[in-house]
Amino acid sequence: MEELASIIKNKREKLNISIEEVSDAIKVRKNLLHAIENAEFEKLPSVYGKSFIKEYINFLRIPEEEYSDLLNEFIKLDSIKTKKANAAISNPNLGNLNTQNKSLLSIYFNNNYVNYLIYLALGLAVIGILYFSIFYHPESEAEQEIISNATDIDTTVISDNDENNLFNFFDKQDSISLEVFAIDTAWIKIDMDGKIVDEALMVPNSKRIWKAKEFFKIHQGNVGALKIKRNGKLLEPFGSPGSVAKNVKVTKTSVEKNTPWD
Repeated sequence: MEELASIIKNKREKLNISIEEVSDAIKVRKNLLHAIENAEFEKLPSVYGKSFIKEYINFLRIPEEEYSDLLNEFIKLDSIKTKKANAAISNPNLGNLNTQNKSLLSIYFNNNYVNYLIYLALGLAVIGILYFSIFYHPESEAEQEIISNATDIDTTVISDNDENNLFNFFDKQDSISLEVFAIDTAWIKIDMDGKIVDEALMVPNSKRIWKAKEFFKIHQGNVGALKIKRNGKLLEPFGSPGSVAKNVKVTKTSVEKNTPWD
């Protein structure tokens, strides 16, 4: 199974994506991703191990012909191991309990089960009372309307000195809009006016928009995977395809490469 692990690891490194970025994107713990890349499949959860591998492969967009036979081999081996483990933990002596002992055990567990349910219900009631008395504060209708409208622009990040005048910001002629569209997987970090720093792992066909007043500073992996427009005009790639572009400063009229990251 080392070959399957090698295919996955080589693809991730080719895309210039870290284990941490993959973990954040597919919601699988880093130690499990390391186990997959090191062919330590025995460390994966028996129930979810196959799903984690498939999700990792799909995220990296590895062609099916490169991994299908290897993955099928892993699934067969995992199925055999699971059957052996289930057989090992079964207790052959359980059937030797006599009828009297079974009755006593049944009475004991039934009584305790009822007590546990009572304690659980009381505990949940206390937690509910504490939560609603301390943390729960219903929003007014105006607040709910603001929250509802915010979901429509949650991919836009704005940098401006006056936080109380966001609507006027868009009317300023010296503001800059940066629209990023992904044709392949790539990581990007953006500093807006030296006040706000945002970063994202862009996946194919995703789009985000950032806005600044004076400038952006950009750090991008897998150059060529992202199409970047400044105020609606497409910019030239910041380097050769597949490379990493560091500290690219974009103003309204210029693009300066390898500027210091303040």
